Amino acid sequence: MALSLFNFLPLLLSGYALTQVAGWAGEEESGRLEVTLTTPQSRPQVILSRFTAIALTSTLIALTTGAAILAGAAAGGTDVDAGKMMAGIISLLPLTLTVAAAGFALAAWLRRPSGAVAVVGVLVIASYFLQLLAPALSWPTFVQGLSIFHQYGNPARTGFDGGGFSFLTVAAVVLLASAVVGFQRRDITKLEA
Repeated sequence: MALSLFNFLPLLLSGYALTQVAGWAGEEESGRLEVTLTTPQSRPQVILSRFTAIALTSTLIALTTGAAILAGAAAGGTDVDAGKMMAGIISLLPLTLTVAAAGFALAAWLRRPSGAVAVVGVLVIASYFLQLLAPALSWPTFVQGLSIFHQYGNPARTGFDGGGFSFLTVAAVVLLASAVVGFQRRDITKLEA
């Protein structure tokens, strides 16, 4: 049961990241972000504080889930490899932050920030199904590697994958840097419908 949860937990946390991007885009499109920007905070500070909040809450969600799995396994007398399970939990963070950073980057560069939610949502779902279907369809390894879920791997079964973890971490940093640059140049005004 614990291992099967890791088939869906990455998708659920990616969905959580998308809800945070939707909130950000909604604030900008409704003009509520203008109020935040009138305070003595730089634009990078505003976006980085929001991203940090997502990182902290994602970590809390993942750690709470891990603790619940370990407690449930102990109560049920089920043997769970705590090291591999924690590798799966820790590896969720770069995956989630990559989705959030991609959403922020697109929201910063698109004319309508809400479009970022749809684009990233479609990419997350396509990536999830690519990871599921590519092996069954015998697609080449490089095609499978396009999926962020393939990069996440299955650390709850196989242990920590430094390559996938590093790839997702670098992707999150690059996308966040793009979001900061795009947000600095963006004219924040209430968008008309």
